[in-house]
Amino acid sequence: MPELPEVETVRRALVPAMEGRRIGHAYVGRPDLRWPLPPRLAERLTGRRVGPLDRRGKFLLLPLDGDETMLMHLGMSGSVRIYNDRPETGVHDHMILEMRDGGHPQWVVFNDPRRFGWIDLFEGDIHPMLAGMGLGIPLISLITHIICARTLSEDGHVFWDRVDSLQYLTQPVGAWRWIFALVIYIVCRALELAMNYL
Repeated sequence: MPELPEVETVRRALVPAMEGRRIGHAYVGRPDLRWPLPPRLAERLTGRRVGPLDRRGKFLLLPLDGDETMLMHLGMSGSVRIYNDRPETGVHDHMILEMRDGGHPQWVVFNDPRRFGWIDLFEGDIHPMLAGMGLGIPLISLITHIICARTLSEDGHVFWDRVDSLQYLTQPVGAWRWIFALVIYIVCRALELAMNYL
């Protein structure tokens, strides 16, 4: 299953391919993944311009013009691939977006063999699925960035099996990073608990 740092890597890879560009053509290969996809998804995506990409926990957020946002979750086996030439449609390629404007066209392919991924469209500031996440998700994101800094790329990997559950690192990380991350975690959790009683 893609873990939080991997999802952030996907977001960063998608920025130059999608941000500020228009979806010239959208292909959706099936009506559902883990849950039913939004009706007429391909039609609703075609012609839309993508705004600044965001992430909340493992959910990718792709704001579209017209005040809608596409939410994407990779599930257990999902991946996003970027092609500079039109790719052949694979059996597990469930969504293909042709990105135009801003240079040479590129194709963004959502591939998910086990179909545990999720794609949705929503209006407003936040998807109902994300509304109750509190500080936990942004907090985990912050701590992950601290621990998985570029300088640690050769020292091992950190991953999270669920919100607030830190799994053991494959190799040791400098103690100051752990202490700093722990202090931030404690302060933020204390703030979250305090807000629940206000």
